[in-house]
Amino acid sequence: SIAFRCGGEPVCAIEVEEDELRILQHYTFPLHPRALETGVPDAGKGGDATAGGFGDGFKTAAAALLGQPACRSISWTFETAEGRTVRWDFVGAERAAVGNFRASRVLEVHVTADAAPAGA
Repeated sequence: SIAFRCGGEPVCAIEVEEDELRILQHYTFPLHPRALETGVPDAGKGGDATAGGFGDGFKTAAAALLGQPACRSISWTFETAEGRTVRWDFVGAERAAVGNFRASRVLEVHVTADAAPAGA
């Protein structure tokens, strides 16, 4: 386990077990579902001083891992401070040929979430 702290306040922890990697992120912000699509540019970022769009490196890694015979699935589960669970399942999906575009396999993110707690 690796823990990241800022002024003694826990920010993030990484826990590794056989066939499982858990990233415990204590602070986050809501994301629009478009942020989960591969290749979505973030107009607020660019140039030498900023990173790419949201999670592009993670999504690229997920696509590469799903292409390996030993990798059957990838999921990312979030548990909020309010007790809500949000799960992202990264899956390969087939796309038919359209016009000049060949048939292909793409990365999809299926999102499931518990209902928001009453009063939230």
